[in-house]
Amino acid sequence: MRLTGPGGEAALRLDGRLRANNADVMLASLAAGIGVALVPDFIAKPGLDDGRFVRILTEWRAPPAALYLVTPPGRLRPRRVTALLDFLTENLTVRTV
Repeated sequence: MRLTGPGGEAALRLDGRLRANNADVMLASLAAGIGVALVPDFIAKPGLDDGRFVRILTEWRAPPAALYLVTPPGRLRPRRVTALLDFLTENLTVRTV
């Protein structure tokens, strides 16, 4: 994993017994005190708000990730699709914490 921080870019090698790519597994592991995780704010927010989780490496950032939503061409789209687009735009915009 590569992170960018005050001193520039650094490569981070993580070795451990548990690896997960599922938010439910990561959050349960974090709550059990098993390790660290790089998760989006909207996933970690409840645990951060109630004190179960603590931010570390706060001056460091992971590379940005891209999200693509493909919809049929044209302006007419179901309201649920427009609502999803609005939600994603509102909640997944890059923010400095």
